[in-house]
Order: sequence, then C-alpha cells, then structure tokens
Amino acid sequence: MTQSRDGKLFLYINSFAAGAATLIIEIAGTRIMAPFFGTTVFTWSALIGITLLSLAAGYYAGGFYSEKARNYTAVYGVTLLAAFLTALMIVYKNPVLQFSDLMGAKAGVIFASAALFAPCLFFFGAVSPLSVKYASSELGAGKSAGFIFAVSTAGSFIGAILAGYWLIPQMGIKTVFMICALLPALTGLAGVINLKQGVKNSVMLFCLMCAVLLISFIVTGNYYGRNIKVLFEKENHFGKILVFDTKANTRILMVDGTIQMYYDLIKDEPAAGYIGYLEKAADFGSDKNTALIVGAGAGALTVRLENRGITTDNIEIDRDIAYIAGKFFGNKVKFIIEDGRRYIRKCGKKYDLVFFDVFKGYSICPYMATKEAFQETKAILNEGGILSMNMVAEAPSAEKVHSEAVAAVYSTLKSVYRNVKFDFKAEGGFANYVFYASDSDFYPENKAKPISGGVVLTDDKNNMENIYSAVVEKWRDNNRQLLGTRFML
Repeated sequence: MTQSRDGKLFLYINSFAAGAATLIIEIAGTRIMAPFFGTTVFTWSALIGITLLSLAAGYYAGGFYSEKARNYTAVYGVTLLAAFLTALMIVYKNPVLQFSDLMGAKAGVIFASAALFAPCLFFFGAVSPLSVKYASSELGAGKSAGFIFAVSTAGSFIGAILAGYWLIPQMGIKTVFMICALLPALTGLAGVINLKQGVKNSVMLFCLMCAVLLISFIVTGNYYGRNIKVLFEKENHFGKILVFDTKANTRILMVDGTIQMYYDLIKDEPAAGYIGYLEKAADFGSDKNTALIVGAGAGALTVRLENRGITTDNIEIDRDIAYIAGKFFGNKVKFIIEDGRRYIRKCGKKYDLVFFDVFKGYSICPYMATKEAFQETKAILNEGGILSMNMVAEAPSAEKVHSEAVAAVYSTLKSVYRNVKFDFKAEGGFANYVFYASDSDFYPENKAKPISGGVVLTDDKNNMENIYSAVVEKWRDNNRQLLGTRFML
C-alpha cells in the first residue's frame, strides 16, 4: 500500500501536531507543578527527565510495532490515543497532585510527572517511528526519517514558542492542555478519514475524548470557598496570580499557591511584619534619599519609603504583579518591568539603599543571592549605602540556631561587604530574616552573632535550591494547613 500526495501531507501535519503538543505539555507541566513543588531545578529536572524517558520508550515501542502493523491507520490511532490520555490527565491531575504532595518536594514531583505526563508522552513518542515506517514506502528510510523528525521538531519549536509567549499567559493551564488534546486529535481523525480505514473506532475515541474534556470543564473549575471573594485571577509566564478578600477584612496576594502579601483592609496598610525590618535600613547612618527595590511585589515597602520622602525605583519582573499593586494594594508609584540583575547592570545610577525581596512562589531567586549579584549591587550603592535583603527560612531552634540557607546567604554577603547584620521574626516554624550589608559602620545596637559555616554562593556554583528544599516543604505544609489544597490546584 502506497501513500498518495494527500496521504503524505496528512502524515506530516500529524507529526507536526504531535511535536507541538509534546513541547507544550512539557513546558505547561511546570505550571501544574509549581503550586505544589515550586519551579526549582528539581521540578524542571523531573519533568524533562520523565519527558525524555517517556518519549524514548514511545520511540522504541513505535518502531517495534511498525514492523508488525499492516496499515497506515496505526499512526493516526496512536495519535488519537495520545490526545485522549492528554484530555484524561486534565480530569485526574488534582488527586494525583494531592497524593504526590504527601511524598515531599523531591520525590513527589518525580511521581507526579510520571503519573500525569508519561502516558500521553509515550504515545506521542510512538508517532514518529510509525510515521517514518509508512513514509519510507516511497521515500526510503533515510529521507523519511529526516523529513518526519524535521517536521516533528519544527512543531516542537512552534509549540515551545507558543506556550511561553502566548498560550500560557493568555489562556490558562487547563485551556492549554485542552488545546494539546484537541489539536492532535483533529489531525489524527483527519488522517483516519482520509484513509477510510478504522473510521468508526476513531470517531468513537474522538467523541469519548470530547466527553472527557467537557467533564473537565464541569468538575475541575476553581472553587475557593464561600468566605472568599476573588478579585483577580490569572495565569501568566511566571505563575498563577490570585488576589482575594476574606471575611476577616484581609486582602491576600498569592502566587503559585504561596501567600505573598497580607493587606489589612480596615487599617488600609500591609500586615506583613517583615516590611518594618526592611524599612529599618533607612534609619542607619546619614539621611537616605534614594532607594532601589528589586522584587517590589504588591508595593508594601514602596509605600512606606515614599511616605518618608525617599524616592524609589521599583523593579518587578511580572507586569501583572505591578498592575495589581496599583489596582488592589494602593501603590501609585510607577514600576520598571525588568529582571533585577539586568537592571542593576544597566541602570547607570547610584542609590543610598537597595532592597532585595525576590521570591517566585516558594522559591527564592537563586541568581539574586550570589557573590556576583552582591558585587554588582555594591557598585551602584553610594558611599555609606546599604543592601537589605529578605528571605523566608526555618525558625532557629535549639538543635540548629540558623539553617543552612541562612548561613549561605550570610557568608555570601560577608564575602562582599565588610559589615553584615541581620534581624529575624519567628512565627511558628518559620522566620523572616532581613539582612543588612554595607562597607560602613552601622546598626551598633544589633547584637546578633555572626553566622559561621555557610557556603559562598556563586554564579558558577549555586546550591541554593538544594539547601532551600527543606524550607519549601515546610512552607507548602503550612499553606496547606492554613488554606487547604484548593488554592494549590
């Protein structure tokens, strides 16, 4: 049996769609994982590893089966099955994530990646060798393999660009995965109809998939409870943003299931106590007139400094966070949408104060806590200027006065600045540490003892995500107990 010109076109379109779906699933998968496990190197490693393993198994199985199959419908049937499993994953992802959460951040993300994405990616992997087998009847093995893998890789490239630049920010994760199910399902169904073989079974599978997608719309919608009034909800490049009011007259900002800001609606002011520690840097030494805030967030620190007459430049990488700071948290100062280190390198300005409050969901941004980052910051500080940095960590205990992550940040700051001081506020099992670093003498009343034994973090060797993993696990558990998993799904 030979392929017609139209038949080969359907084969290439189907390979393109399968390649696009594969990369979109891989990239969008991190957004599913983020509220439970963060977007650390562990999440990316687990997801990429499971993707490659699943595709490899699919390549092998597809190649093996291609020698036994006697018709062209197998490649389209496999595509339809991959699409169906993608649709099914949307329905069962919540219980899988909740179960995986019990395993901890490192083991849980591997299990969740395998349970959610391996089934559909296995069958997407089988599409290419099956396609090569059927195209080689006219083109030969070499040419057919080259054409099919080129088309599939081109689809993967387009899928990757679409996922990051448009699909995830504009449509939300559930819709993105529905597209990943529908697109290859349509190309697979079109291929089957073109061959006029196995049409009945393929149509039944397609209809079943559509029914599953319809069910997912009905049963997987977000519900946060009757005591919650949602003001803003959006998926974007950086995570899921949620702003809501509670019955206790508190406004809360969450990013990827992590509480980033409490705002007291009665007092009309931020309720985050650590902001006062950051602001304290303005009291040290001579008068401070200018400040750079990297990770301005909802603008709690900005409002306080501006009220003191300090001119601020506010850096925020997420445009939507900058929007809600003005819309829902009373910040009227203009934000600069930029990566923190890039701005520091390029700004050409000097500041009396620089503040780092650089968290993305559960994770501190590792590249903002390295020796090189602190050296670049030192270069834009005026004489007597101070760098102040916030981090969430485990509270001190009798067994361990300060955590490994705290010691690492302290030692790294100390490798750049002559004087490093810190305050912390413990609550439950957590503490907000606020570091102050400068080459000048300041804060003489601070009695906190120097922290020894920490590693110095560099751009070349940065183990922050690994040593911070214990904090992430406790933080997730605390959020789950406080609000329940409905805010993480």
